[in-house]
Amino acid sequence: MSKIAHIEFFEKPVTNDEKEVAKLLGILIKAFEKKDALLFDSVYSDDAEIESLSQRDTTMSKKEYIEYMTKIFDSSHPRLTFSDVFIRFEKENAIIHCLNKLKKTGAMIQQVSNRQYVCKKKGGIWRIIKAYYI
Repeated sequence: MSKIAHIEFFEKPVTNDEKEVAKLLGILIKAFEKKDALLFDSVYSDDAEIESLSQRDTTMSKKEYIEYMTKIFDSSHPRLTFSDVFIRFEKENAIIHCLNKLKKTGAMIQQVSNRQYVCKKKGGIWRIIKAYYI
């Protein structure tokens, strides 16, 4: 297993597309570390469908999700890590399978869940178009 920062991969990304897709996870980690909603905004497509752990089976728009995450930033000191990351490609999409670990240090709570991100290259840039729990 290969590890980069707070990301543990089953297979280290090798191709340029794999590396670009993997960078999205790194940006999400930085967004948590810096409590930066603009970084969240940069990884999701404008029409993204995002499922939150607290509202499973319901998707939020990118705007709703960023507002939701801002509340989490305000209420705790979250730390995000990813493990067991596996990136595969299906047609024009990249799919990231991973364990999503969110630690809220203010409350000393850690949530571990299986997460899947569907990514698509738009305008030459990879963006997350769908995020959900499995």
